[in-house]
Amino acid sequence: MAASKPSATKAGHQRRARGSLSREEILVAARQFIEQHGLVELSFPRLAKELKAAPTSLYWYFHTKDELLAALIDDVTREMYLHLEPIGAGSWDEEIVEYHVRFRAVLGSSSVYRDVFGYRAQALFGRSRMTPFILRSIEDDLALFVRAGLSPDEAAHVFNLFSVYTRAFVLVEHNTVGEEIDPEALDLITFNFAKIKADLPAARGLDDLMQIVVLDDERFRMGLRFLVAGLCQRYPALRRAASTGRAPAWAKAAAR
Repeated sequence: MAASKPSATKAGHQRRARGSLSREEILVAARQFIEQHGLVELSFPRLAKELKAAPTSLYWYFHTKDELLAALIDDVTREMYLHLEPIGAGSWDEEIVEYHVRFRAVLGSSSVYRDVFGYRAQALFGRSRMTPFILRSIEDDLALFVRAGLSPDEAAHVFNLFSVYTRAFVLVEHNTVGEEIDPEALDLITFNFAKIKADLPAARGLDDLMQIVVLDDERFRMGLRFLVAGLCQRYPALRRAASTGRAPAWAKAAAR
């Protein structure tokens, strides 16, 4: 039997032959679409257009968008954890800071990672076949704090603090990438600031007003260290188990 020939659409474009799609090709196209347009824009009609296929042809492989997302989450989760070096056996304060520095770097490398782990974190547990793998990874995080003297419930609370901070920082950071303030707008900000700075005793001493909105490596690490400092104050066990057997010098300074 002769292979099906591509058919022409009303717009004159060639539509690919029936049966020429594959599950893997759809997943690759979905990832490319998300990289360009974001997860919220993903739909079967738009994905089918990218693949030059009829929307109904996607349903042979994925019955719903949720089913497609679940498969995509499986692939992304497996790939991301391959790139993320796990927590080591050092002191909890040093390990947790360096782990989340690595976590931020991996999340920042792909908008698919950010969409899945930033906006769809709950789906990792509800839909993904990788849930057992994710739980084993989280076990390493929890064990770090349990070894330091916390209860499992306390460890889960602390783990969540670091996870939410890192994911939120990355999402805000990458939503502002390429965002430039128009020179005229900056002049207006400077003008308005000059008019009211006499009433702003703390802010008027700033060398650069725009540093208020800067997001960079130094500020990310500072945030992690403030978390460590606060936890050392909240949990004596963590203070005793810190890298020097007490709250590190930078943690003491941050807590003042």
